[in-house]
Amino acid sequence: MSAPKIVSIAALLLTVTMVAFAGETGPAAPARPAGVQVWTCDAPGKLTAFDQAPADAKPELKLVGVRNARFAAQIVLASGQPIRGVKVRATDLTTADGKGSIPAKQVAFRFALPGEPMPKNMYVPECRFDALLSEAPKEAPARTVPVNSNYNAQKKPAGAMQPIWVTVTVPADAAPGNYSGKVTVEAEGLAATEVPLALKVHAWTMPETKDYTCRNNIWQSHESSALCYKVPMWSEEHFKLIGQVLELTRPMGNGFCVVHLIKGAYHQGNSESMVRWVKKGENQYEHDFSVFEKYLDVYEKALGKPNVLLLTVYHPYVDAKDKEGKLTGSATVSLLDKATGKIEDLQAPAYGTPEAAAFWKPVIDGCFQRIEKKGWMDAVVIGTSSDNGPKTPAPYDTVKAVWPSPRIMFSGHPRPGEFALSDKSKVPVPCAEQVWAAGTLRPAYPWPMIARPASGTFAFSRAGAGMCHLRQETDIYAYRANAEMCLQCNQSGIGRVGADFWLPPGRKTVLSGDQGMHIGPSASITAFTAPGPQGPVTTTRLELFVEGMQAREALGFLLKALAEKKLDAALAAKCTEYLSARAAANRPFAPKTYNLEVGMPYRADWQEQEDKLFTLCAEAAKAMGLK
Repeated sequence: MSAPKIVSIAALLLTVTMVAFAGETGPAAPARPAGVQVWTCDAPGKLTAFDQAPADAKPELKLVGVRNARFAAQIVLASGQPIRGVKVRATDLTTADGKGSIPAKQVAFRFALPGEPMPKNMYVPECRFDALLSEAPKEAPARTVPVNSNYNAQKKPAGAMQPIWVTVTVPADAAPGNYSGKVTVEAEGLAATEVPLALKVHAWTMPETKDYTCRNNIWQSHESSALCYKVPMWSEEHFKLIGQVLELTRPMGNGFCVVHLIKGAYHQGNSESMVRWVKKGENQYEHDFSVFEKYLDVYEKALGKPNVLLLTVYHPYVDAKDKEGKLTGSATVSLLDKATGKIEDLQAPAYGTPEAAAFWKPVIDGCFQRIEKKGWMDAVVIGTSSDNGPKTPAPYDTVKAVWPSPRIMFSGHPRPGEFALSDKSKVPVPCAEQVWAAGTLRPAYPWPMIARPASGTFAFSRAGAGMCHLRQETDIYAYRANAEMCLQCNQSGIGRVGADFWLPPGRKTVLSGDQGMHIGPSASITAFTAPGPQGPVTTTRLELFVEGMQAREALGFLLKALAEKKLDAALAAKCTEYLSARAAANRPFAPKTYNLEVGMPYRADWQEQEDKLFTLCAEAAKAMGLK
């Protein structure tokens, strides 16, 4: 856990390493002992099933943090035989002077499961670890696994391994100082072993996630949880799962609420619209908003007010025509028979026609009435994920007809500022998810970069997004670095990545499509969460992303203080020097092309840099009279 001393930026760059397997045949099969080995490693390090305890390792956990935030490290157990009966506990953490105490209940233990490859889908390789369970598995088996991330890679015996994530959530009222305690771990064949735990808490308080300067667009799959856990659609059990997923994304700064008003929203795989049409007579309908209302309530309970509330009213090909000019791509909605509960498809009228406006206006008006009651109207946008969007103005004409002052969200390659309607008037596009040019590292961190409702440019994390590019199998350090890279690339945050596009039983692909579908979450991250045995669980990738968000907020705190000239000259110069050096250290790793280069390599001094960052935050907070 201890970081090497770095004397200069040049020396820092020399210490950066890309963790890779040696040779074409990958790593050697590790020589595991009959008993259980214990060692520790930092959370952002790339741990694989082939790793072995360092020869001179003395297990110890060292964390650096601030108040109202969480920080993690790992204890690793390994053996040549299956590992069973794992138990772990922590003491209270206290300062030497007795002024500070963090109760043991603030120390959480999660047990990492191996990755599970999914053919034709994004996956975390079997040689790595991803889903984190709150209870230890009955057994960590001895495994034979692929040596690297290639789906057809050579397999070798790796023995058994059980990583334990140790996460300390620092209370908002914790006294600053150096805390110490112990974690005790035991298992069959392993006597109770004490691992020292040290935590340095700086005198700065992380804001609540709802107040983050960065709010990300984490897309939820409304139906994957029902399919994976085999519960009825829109049942209480289903909404409970939906709420659990949303809650897991809260510390990620998730501020995105998507409501599908059509079936088959682009790369979402949804089988129903969330407002249902109910037939009253010939071409006459009333509308059932019960699912829509319940979802907004569940979202509000988990995440509060959204930063972006997207209503999907069309998909990119609703204006597609065949060779004869006949419309082939009109949208479909759900028709509900209230007497039987049966759901059928209902084709919407062609966009750009008076019939389309009459069809959609009562639905949009009904949605707006319910959204207005929550005070969320300033977050509303209408749009779709896409490549280059609809080819004609027709969908936008209909939107303007039912919403005289519309806001469009565009999610695709370019970053249009507006769209022209058939009458040559324009509708604004204040919110976008962008691929091209979304990954250019600036020489300095841009500011202001503060989340505002229904606005911003979010890096669609797929090939072409440069430094902000993440994929499901990307090395884990990049997940910690991504939020900072989005800031330095002048992006509001990350977008069009999946919260829970899991692989349902009996399907070959997730609902957002297979890996070749380059537009939806399958082109980047299908799921930050995982379907655990008792419900949705966090992952190693989500936890590292959370820590990265905390670092971005600390950077934002300093940038804001400087922009508003709230620091004296000496402290301002000190902060400016640090921020300039940190931004400069990132620049050499900017991708040279917009192809498949991803993420950020592991930086050996990452914790030393966080210590410096949090020290400056504490000094700035004191100078500004903040607690």
